[in-house]
Amino acid sequence: MRRRRLEDFLAEGAAAVIDLVSNLQIEVDGVPLSNVSDYRLGTQLFHFTSHPSLIAIDPCVTGTPQPAVVNGYFLMFTPFSVGEHVLRISLDFAGSPLPPTTNFITVAPGN
Repeated sequence: MRRRRLEDFLAEGAAAVIDLVSNLQIEVDGVPLSNVSDYRLGTQLFHFTSHPSLIAIDPCVTGTPQPAVVNGYFLMFTPFSVGEHVLRISLDFAGSPLPPTTNFITVAPGN
């Protein structure tokens, strides 16, 4: 019997959740981003310690050092200009649309 590596086990589980995401759409200031699926990333194994309060939300976290991987969509933007900006995200999860999220970003003038 072949033993699976912990990293492989965690990576499969994380990818399986993100595989349920479809119709992902992101807009910045009303301009849709193209090729959003190109920004999906799975990490290698790393260790973290969660805040103990998160145990109530996710029974897999322990509040002590533990291994993990991440799989998801990660975007980095050039710095926004001074002023108000809007980031909108919509997606379907497991075939059902989730309520879209709208994030309002205010960039203040620097020194």
